[in-house]
Amino acid sequence: MSVRLPARGVLALGAGLLAIALSAGVRAEGVDVDLASKIILKILLLDQDLERKTGGKIEIGVIGSPAAVEAFTKLKGSAIDKGSNVSVGGVVSYDSLPPSQKPTFVFVGEGADPLLVTRYTRGNRILSVTNVPDFVGKGVTLGIGVENDKPKVLLNLTGSDFEGMKWDPKILKISKTVR
Repeated sequence: MSVRLPARGVLALGAGLLAIALSAGVRAEGVDVDLASKIILKILLLDQDLERKTGGKIEIGVIGSPAAVEAFTKLKGSAIDKGSNVSVGGVVSYDSLPPSQKPTFVFVGEGADPLLVTRYTRGNRILSVTNVPDFVGKGVTLGIGVENDKPKVLLNLTGSDFEGMKWDPKILKISKTVR
């Protein structure tokens, strides 16, 4: 006797298995948004096109997280790392997409729909980031999770390709990758 699942059932099963595979070893909760915002900015230094893309000022879009707006706003005007020529320019909270101005990256908070946001970021070749580890398995390119009680970088390689990222290979040494 064979069991046939409807097409939607197969898709749901596949998504569930991907989420389980992604979370193996990385807890489902994300890093505190204040810490995640600082880590994300440091990781941006591994984008080989960062200065060309930004002209020295990172513009941040946030959807689904008032706390992330607050965290990134605290960093406004500061260089993303000592010796870096790139600083945080503006932080904008989005209620909907597309925004009126193209950001350097979009932070996908827990109150956002990651599939909707990644449809926008992939179509416009904008980096998507989050502190919700499960969202990386749903297409968000860069996430910050927790592994062994320490922050862990999660990198969706397919998302990176679609969003046009040119990462320094060093990112592969510090991240857990997903396709």
